[in-house]
Amino acid sequence: MAAGKSLQHFLAPTAAQTPREPDTGGAISWDSQPPSAAPFSDVAQTRRFRLWDLDTELHCAIIGTCLSLAELRAFVRKTDLCADPAADDHHLHNLVVSTVSKDPWVAKLLHKAMDRKFAATLRRYSRLRTSGSVEDMWRNDFARDEIPGAYWAVMTHAHTDQELRYRVYADVHMLSHLVGASNRADIKRLHALEQENAALQDRLAQQRRHATATLAERDHEIASLRSRLEAVLKQPDPPGHDESGPDADGGPLETLSRQLARETRRAERAEQLAAERTATLERVTADLQTAEREAADAHAANQSLERRLDAWLDRHGGGHGPVDDSRHTGALENRRLLFVGGKPQQVHRLRQMVTAVGGVFLSHDGGLEENANLLAKQVAAAEAVLFPVDCISHDAALRIKRLCRSDGKPFLPLRTFSLAAVSQALDHMGEIADSWRNGKAHPEGVRSIMGQQGVNGPPG
Repeated sequence: MAAGKSLQHFLAPTAAQTPREPDTGGAISWDSQPPSAAPFSDVAQTRRFRLWDLDTELHCAIIGTCLSLAELRAFVRKTDLCADPAADDHHLHNLVVSTVSKDPWVAKLLHKAMDRKFAATLRRYSRLRTSGSVEDMWRNDFARDEIPGAYWAVMTHAHTDQELRYRVYADVHMLSHLVGASNRADIKRLHALEQENAALQDRLAQQRRHATATLAERDHEIASLRSRLEAVLKQPDPPGHDESGPDADGGPLETLSRQLARETRRAERAEQLAAERTATLERVTADLQTAEREAADAHAANQSLERRLDAWLDRHGGGHGPVDDSRHTGALENRRLLFVGGKPQQVHRLRQMVTAVGGVFLSHDGGLEENANLLAKQVAAAEAVLFPVDCISHDAALRIKRLCRSDGKPFLPLRTFSLAAVSQALDHMGEIADSWRNGKAHPEGVRSIMGQQGVNGPPG
């Protein structure tokens, strides 16, 4: 953004932008003339804004949100903007954004193309006559992840004022940050766990080799001493040898006896060392298994978030093929989910995710700010309870479990209330909804379904 220019400034139409005649639809004409220039009027807007009416700073967000990568490449080929088939997506995006701001003919073609793509959404928004009603419909579409068409309809709507355009732009801008940050954090954690797993595997193999070599050396020494002792014992006694007296001359038998005692002590020390290293191996193995479970859990959570993003892209033309979205739409059938704990700034995003899969979102801060007695009433009203083990105390977790068991409600302790962890939990809500419908729900129902993912809470 240029220095000194505020976000509100570029969201308002500029003086050089011009009103246009309503679009008549139909096929794009390649010999279309750019719209005529006329001074922008301060009179109340009575027709939709056109792409060239909006500040050029908005073109990047509109094109990036409303066009899939496949549609972007098709538009570039159709307008002959780039002849290089190896050009990357970022280059083509920047090329279209910069060209639209300078070439009215290309801007008009792109505007018509997006009007055709989002015709159904534009018809819904065309019935609205106030800025408030436009914002209400945007909020509903945003909660259902129907963002591209709604974003285009709001940005070009006749009754979208400067303040509403700012809020809608901010919603989409922050959504891209939240999704990207969550995905990057889960990938970083998975990579760290994989590295730790490899290091533990190397340590375990090294200690196993050392313990095996030590035990083999001990067994060899003991077998050698026994063989030598047996050979000495089989030798005949020299003439005049007194069997009742000690081996005063320090003969080979006494020497071997001392050596055997010394080697026996060495063998005992080796056995003690082997026992210590066996215990170390067991601890390392347990740590390795824990790291593998955490890695599998992080990987599964990341895959869940990727499936949810792929499903969203597929619904809006940005995916690469059919995606099974049955678990992401209406799976909860208005079931009430209670989220206990977490950070206050997470509540809005968690509510959107639960609403998107057909659930009813309830929340409680775990007793830090709200009356702890209210928790019992909310558990009774909910049909499942979820809480993060990293954001609430041990006592709070035990209280939640007792209330759920008392009311016969399933509960699920999560590693964290990150977008990926909650997305993974919501993936399994279809199975839980089936158990509700079949009358088979029980307090451990959610834990039994999610147990295979390695989700564990504080001991109950």
